[in-house]
Amino acid sequence: MIHQPQATFSAHPGFESLRPSQATPIRGLFLAGDWTRADLPSTMESAAESARRAVDAVQDYLAVPK
Repeated sequence: MIHQPQATFSAHPGFESLRPSQATPIRGLFLAGDWTRADLPSTMESAAESARRAVDAVQDYLAVPK
């Protein structure tokens, strides 16, 4: 079995505040990825949660009913 001890990013206290949200100050620009704010460590799960939040932000921007 192969173990990847560095596979999950371990952030230092206060790092979460540096991660950008999915909505940006630039009109019509949205972000998604494990490095964005998702209230999870930087993993595949946080990438999926970030994508969900980005889709929600786009729907809000376009006024699409959820």
